[in-house]
Parts: sequence; C-alpha cells; structure tokens
Amino acid sequence: AVTLTANNNATFGTALTISAAATLDNVNINTDTTISAGATIQNSDITKTLIIASSGTTITGNTISLANADTGISSIGISNAYTTATISNNTFDAQADGYYVGIDLDDQFNGTDGDVTITNNTMTEGIMFGVKVYSDAIVTFKQNSIISSGLDKGTSGGDAISAVYLNANAAHKFGTSGTIGDANTFQGFYYGIKIGPNVTASSLVIKYNKISDNTQAIEN
Repeated sequence: AVTLTANNNATFGTALTISAAATLDNVNINTDTTISAGATIQNSDITKTLIIASSGTTITGNTISLANADTGISSIGISNAYTTATISNNTFDAQADGYYVGIDLDDQFNGTDGDVTITNNTMTEGIMFGVKVYSDAIVTFKQNSIISSGLDKGTSGGDAISAVYLNANAAHKFGTSGTIGDANTFQGFYYGIKIGPNVTASSLVIKYNKISDNTQAIEN
C-alpha cells in the first residue's frame, strides 16, 4: 500500500484514478476522483466528486466544498459488486449560493454481505439531497447533521428536497444505540426522510433522531 501525506502541499487538479490500496492524507483534490481500489482519503480539502468504484473505501475527516449542482460522493460500477464503505467525519458545504447533493450511492453495494456506514458527517448551506441510497446493502446512519438553508423547501430541482432519499429494499438503520447519542439531525427540507417505492418501510429502523423544520418528517 502507498501512503501520501502531503501536509496540504499536494494538489490534484486533473482527472485522478486511485487504483491501489493507497492512503491520501491532507491533500487538495480539485478534480473528479475515481477510487477503484480499497483506498482511504482523509483529512483533505476536496472541491469535486469522489467516485467509489470498489469495496473497502474509506472517506473520513475531509472538507468537501462543492460548486452549484455538484455531488460530493457517488458510486459507479456493476450492480451488487461491492460490500463495504465507510463515510465518516466529513464536512460538506456549497462554494457559493447554489445547491449540492452530499452523497449519492447507486446500486453497486450488495444486499447479502454489504455494510455501508455513514457516520458523524456535517452538511450545511444549500442541500438538494443530503444522502441518496439505491443500494440493497444495509446502510447505517448515525450522528449525522444534515441541515439545509437558503433553498425553498420543495420537490423540484434546486429545492431542498430531502435530507435522505431511500429507494432500495434493505433494513437501513437511523440511530442505532437506542439513545439520543446516536441521533441524526435532519432539518430544512421538504422531506426529512423520503422512502421510495422499492423500500419495505417496515424493515427500516428509525428511532431517536432529530427530524424537525421539514414540511414532512417522513414520507412513504
């Protein structure tokens, strides 16, 4: 494995693919970056999309500042091909007066042994969607703060639509310890949590969360 610790002095500004189990620590990433091996990106300043294309990706402790209509973290690849990903302790915001999507995970994570954790991330300013999940892997959400401001609460492009949108049939978990200490905070949207047609709502675990100042807290 390769570890690059740059003390904020290394900047990637053209198309970047990470194809080995590397660690990028304290770098500047100003280009869309495809993570095609179980790599770690941490403690870095990021202004473009991190694209998960492998199992075992860890994205932690970064500042992700996005241009209008951009996405912070997404995924690509074959359906049900990946198992794990960890997205934790990141801060997301908008570069200007636009809007962004924080995390958009497609159907690459499988429902047999998939395990995705989204923990202790903070999203502020104009957010259209905080987290979108189309994957059958169980996603555990805890201690995330997703609070949109400056956008209309609505269901059109550019509105603050939903803090979380789910459209995959898995037993996703929101707040897991049974105490307020693992609570997620979802505020400032039309929907706090929007449950799509492919989800069996009764399989979800949603408890001890702070869902307020939304037009609808949960929509099924």
